[in-house]
Amino acid sequence: MPPLLGGAAHGRGHVGVRARAGACPRQQAYSQQAMYRDHLEFARLSAIPEFAEAYRHARLKGWIVQQVASVPGDLFLDVGTGVGYCPYQIRDAHPGRHLRFVGTDVSPAHLRLLAGRAGADTPRFILPIVCDAESMPFPADTFDVVTCSEVIEHVFDKPKAMGEMARVLKPGGILFLTTPRRSAVAFWNLVFALPRRVYRALKRRGPIPKPGGAYDEPMSPRELGRITLDAGLVIEHMSCVACLPHESYLQFVPGALLRLWVSFAGVAEHFGLGCLMGLHIRLRAHKPLGSAK
Repeated sequence: MPPLLGGAAHGRGHVGVRARAGACPRQQAYSQQAMYRDHLEFARLSAIPEFAEAYRHARLKGWIVQQVASVPGDLFLDVGTGVGYCPYQIRDAHPGRHLRFVGTDVSPAHLRLLAGRAGADTPRFILPIVCDAESMPFPADTFDVVTCSEVIEHVFDKPKAMGEMARVLKPGGILFLTTPRRSAVAFWNLVFALPRRVYRALKRRGPIPKPGGAYDEPMSPRELGRITLDAGLVIEHMSCVACLPHESYLQFVPGALLRLWVSFAGVAEHFGLGCLMGLHIRLRAHKPLGSAK
């Protein structure tokens, strides 16, 4: 396969090569998670009703897919790509554009699956690279678009990762990012603390994970805005969306009640209550012209 970057990756970090010696426990745990290819497969693997996941997806990765329609350029970087969930959805939603992707991830196992999946594509459109978000092996001003959906909360050095995403964007390039909101995560952890304990006791599922185990280090909108501006990017849009508990808690909500909840969540967002109830932050920012690194 000809390099998508014309050698821009400097030969470092390709599939099967660790970008950093050794894997920390957090990376190892991440590599063991379900490797889903789209939101419907994620719903099935996680025992989440598809209508609830469809609501959440439309406001996160689905929002990114829609936004791409207004963005010029054809070279994309997906940070924390997994097995290519976001790139494949973007490509399939925009069949008239000849889009090329580089997908990075800390998990060689995920990227080996992505490489196998991409082997069936003609032409091949995605290059998997193993690397950390805090240190990416690409020249400055390389990509037209950077996407990073539900990833930065798992990164140790968030300002450095944001700086790297800004560095590799071309002047005028766009960053799309989604991430959980700290206050909403903490709220739902508190609300579901007792149901989780009862459920675990009845099911005899062993030790109860610590509250907040679904995420590593969620951020507040203020923190996300600060590191975005500090990286030299200009914020075009930032909002809080998805007025539902984290998907790992949906198993405790009866189906009929959950359907009503999803309907209410859509109405709440329509009336601007996402800023109070939204579980996720979504961000669109651009790199100013004349700011080449």
